[in-house]
Formats: sequence, C-alpha cells, structure tokens
Amino acid sequence: MVRIYLIGAGVIARHHADAALHLGEPVELHVFDPSAEAIAAFMARAPDAIVHEDLESLLSGEPRPDDIVIVATPPRSHAALAIQAFQSGRHVLSEKPLGMSAEEAREMFAAARAAGKHLGDCSMRFLGYEAEEAIRKSLDEGELGELYHVTCRHRVQRGRSGIEYQPEARWFLDRSRSGGGVLMDWSVYDLATLFDLLQPVRIEIRDAWTAKPETSADPADVVFDVETHVGAAMRLTLADGHTVALSYERASCTHGTPGMLLELEGLRGAATWQWLPYLDNSTTVTLRRDAGGTEAADSFPIDGSPNWHHRPLVYFHRSLRGGKGPLISDERALFNFAVIQAIYDVAADGKPVTVTLGERTPATAAA
Repeated sequence: MVRIYLIGAGVIARHHADAALHLGEPVELHVFDPSAEAIAAFMARAPDAIVHEDLESLLSGEPRPDDIVIVATPPRSHAALAIQAFQSGRHVLSEKPLGMSAEEAREMFAAARAAGKHLGDCSMRFLGYEAEEAIRKSLDEGELGELYHVTCRHRVQRGRSGIEYQPEARWFLDRSRSGGGVLMDWSVYDLATLFDLLQPVRIEIRDAWTAKPETSADPADVVFDVETHVGAAMRLTLADGHTVALSYERASCTHGTPGMLLELEGLRGAATWQWLPYLDNSTTVTLRRDAGGTEAADSFPIDGSPNWHHRPLVYFHRSLRGGKGPLISDERALFNFAVIQAIYDVAADGKPVTVTLGERTPATAAA
C-alpha cells in the first residue's frame, strides 16, 4: 500500500486525490488543511482520507521508503513545507511553481539530496503525449534538418488566474503569495514541455519583458501586482552543442490578437504543434518538408487516463517504483525553474542571464 500525504485540500489537492485512484495499488490518503471549509469539500471527494489537525501530526509517523508528500498550497509556502516533508523522510511532489525564487528551489533540492529523496515538479502535466513523441521522432530521424528557430507563443485576451479563471482564488494576483503572474502560473508548463522535447543543457536569456495590461475588470479591493503578459528571447544549447533560438511569449491578458503557435523550424522542414490537450480532445502536429512542398497533418487523440491533472502523481509514483514515463524532477526541475527566475531578472534589469544544467547559480553577463 502506498501512502500519500496531501498538504492543502483545495481544488488542485482534490485532483491529486482523484489521481491516487490511478496508481494501480491500494492507497492510504492523508490530508491537512487549516481551512475547515476546504477539508469538508475535500472529504466529499475523498471520504476515506485520514484528516490531520496539524502539519506535525501529518508528518509525525514513521516514514516508509515510498511515502509521497504532495505540497498543494499557494507558492509562498512551497519551499518551507517541502523542506519539512523531506526532513520527515518522505519524497515530495510540489505543485507548480516550485517556490517563490530560484534560491528557494535550490534549498528544496538541497533538502531532497540531504534526505536521499526525490523532488517532483507538477509542471510536467502536459509531457509525454503522443504528439510530442511524434515530433521527437521527426527530430531524431533528421526529417526537419538542423533545427535553428523555435516559436512558442500563447496569447489569451482574458484568462487571468484570480479574475477570469478561478476568481475565488485572489491570491494569484498577489506577488507576495504567488511569486508572480502568468510566467509562474502558465509559462512553467510551456517551457517544461518544450525543454522536455529539446533537452537543452544551457539557456541564455538574452532579452525579456513583462507587462500588466489594464482592463475594466481589474479588482481594486485586493493586491494586484503580477504580470499578465511576458516575452523573452532565448538561445538554447542542446546536448550536442548545437544552438537554437527561441522566441517566447505568453499572455493571460492582452488587447492584441489572441492565438497559439508552437513551431519548430529546421533547414529542411518545420513542425507546427497544437500542444495543449485541454483545448480539445486531441492535439495536432503539422509537418512541412521540402519534398515538393508537401504538408502532412496528424491528429493525436488524448488518452483519458491518466489525464493532465492526474499525471504528476501517477508518473512520480511510477518512477519511484522503477518505472518509466514523463517526469520532471531533481536537477531538471531546478534548471527549469531557474530559467523562469532568470526571465524575471532579465526583464527587471536588462542584463542577459545564462542558466546551465547542474550549476547552482545562473551567470549574469557583465555590464
């Protein structure tokens, strides 16, 4: 029997409780949340869960080698809770983003190493779908030729967490609680998926910017100091030393034209990938090659189990059992989050930053 310990009983915690039903073995589910209302809603979804009165009670028992603690709270508390869970002798699966800063993420990883445990990152929700593997195969077989440019752009006119999306969760709008806006909330998914496909070992963030377009729906009764539009120009170095330019943009609020494009351009062809499965019941990959201007579009149905909400726990648990599957953990999780933090840093001071896999501290270009 696997034991799952949930810190937090909100909306996302209930998805993790559902995911526990897909682990392929009996589950003992534990939960703690200081909100009685949240616990009541959680228990309506998972009536067999064991409720704890405080965090100390949740983590006080003798750990087993495969115990998993899921940190499903607002980002402000992720690092401290994860470190406490590691010190209790358990693996940790953290909701995205990992923490409030790259330094917090490094502290979480250090605690995992000290405990001999693993740190999982829920930004892997959209990894490993069939469409991604089709593009990976095209790249591995050289169908596109040498890759030189990637465009990743997703612009939504109104989709801000805490306003149009989950309007009851106003904490998304407060940087002191969320760590940031659309970059922390949604870019973590975009970049995690793209980096899983390309496996960069070094990324230079050459330029970046953030903005918060104003609307008539902006709340005036709460703190609202996070960005809702972000862009960055990056240079990715792949494992073989080859470099690829990345043009990135994400908006949960813009007065401009909405749209989504994830396109990989090579010297002999290009691949366009409609990659977010929640937009439809399938994802589409269109390949264009220089063979008489041929174009082939393939639609890949989305397997309903495990769905994107269930995948972080299902695959993290599977990896602890020695199985395979899409996963972001440990060094790669730290690397990905360091890129997110570096985008903020470059947007703030204009100085390029380079993040290297395995290095603890990003390098800032000399002025």
